[in-house]
Amino acid sequence: MALPSQADRSSEMGRSGATAGSKKGFDPVIVALVVLVVAALAFGAIAIIRGKSAEKLPENEIAGTNTPANTNTITPDKTPIATNTTPAATPGSIPATSPTGNPSALVAKPETKQPDPTVINQGGTNPQPTKIALQNDPNLPGTSPAGKPAPVDVTGNNVVATNPATTPGAQPIVPTASTSDVLSLIDAGERESQKGNLLAARVIFSKALLDPRTTAPDHAILREKLTRINDDLFFGTKTTSGDQTIEDYKIVAGDRVANLPKKLQLPITWELISHVNKLTNAGAIRIGQTLRIPRGPFHAIVSKSEYRADIFTGSPDEPDQWIFIRSFKVGLGENDGTPVGTFTVRNKMNNPSWTNPRGGQKFAADDPKNPIGERWVGLEGVGPSANIKGYGIHGTIEPDSIGQSRSMGCVRLGDEDVKWVYEMLVEKISVVQIKP
Repeated sequence: MALPSQADRSSEMGRSGATAGSKKGFDPVIVALVVLVVAALAFGAIAIIRGKSAEKLPENEIAGTNTPANTNTITPDKTPIATNTTPAATPGSIPATSPTGNPSALVAKPETKQPDPTVINQGGTNPQPTKIALQNDPNLPGTSPAGKPAPVDVTGNNVVATNPATTPGAQPIVPTASTSDVLSLIDAGERESQKGNLLAARVIFSKALLDPRTTAPDHAILREKLTRINDDLFFGTKTTSGDQTIEDYKIVAGDRVANLPKKLQLPITWELISHVNKLTNAGAIRIGQTLRIPRGPFHAIVSKSEYRADIFTGSPDEPDQWIFIRSFKVGLGENDGTPVGTFTVRNKMNNPSWTNPRGGQKFAADDPKNPIGERWVGLEGVGPSANIKGYGIHGTIEPDSIGQSRSMGCVRLGDEDVKWVYEMLVEKISVVQIKP
């Protein structure tokens, strides 16, 4: 049994223990505050850790996805919606902030390489892109200041052909028949013509027409230009000072048109004088009358491929200096029967008779069925063509054969055209060249 003193003591001890326990335990308010502080610190630490983790992610990887940055989503109405509005940094611009708000925490973007506009086949199957010249860059070779591709002259002698071994599918550049020299002549003649210097233009155009490097289309252009010029200079009514193809002559007592070629010592025919001056009666001339006298001699160049006979004037020994006068459409021999070569005029006949060499049929001079018409200009070959005989230039009773190959080999002209050629060409002097 406990003594009363002890029981009292025990209760006292119990109270004092309780009191002591109360003094040594945690105050509930303080504990709650501590818990809140710890929780706040914990959340802050977690946020910092997650922020730094996000900074280390590549810019095109967000939350474990692999979505390319700076891509646009196209809605059904074709309106692009930007999924990344962060502008790219440029020199001098204000940097954008990172997810943590710290500019220094930005991860540097890899430089986006823009496609080179001067390279084609980028990203394709061609392992070796081909460089091209920009049309609007005057500093690049092959471009003009106006921004258009510079023209390539394929007619000159300084053209560098593309190497087909290095350029797939490429073919060598071949100069055209009309070279840049010929085109320069045509341009020079045109300038003289525009200035009104028809004599100089005719000389230049004639030189271009005679050039073997001139193409058939350029021949046609030149013939047209020269024909217009000669309608004024040669076949007109006034003589231009300095014209070496025709001159003025004033009739004096005792003159006769038929005697003027011999008197003036010119290799021409009196019929041509009458024709040029449009004399209806060559015997009805008067003293003091001025006639225009062609100087001659005249020659013909026949182009078989173009069915043309071009008439020139000049020295027989200087064919490269001949001056164009007129051009006429011709008919040629069937089965390529017209021979190629150089000839002189052997003889001429007005209203000739003719015997067909194939059957021996004879045609009288006035026979309307005579196939060679009203004029005949016999030819004889010279030089390598000396063995070519029996051919000539003549008219026809078949006008539809002009421009075709239907004769036995001779050169045919229409009725009016053959008169001019007959009157221009003279025996033993005039040259006739027949070319392919």
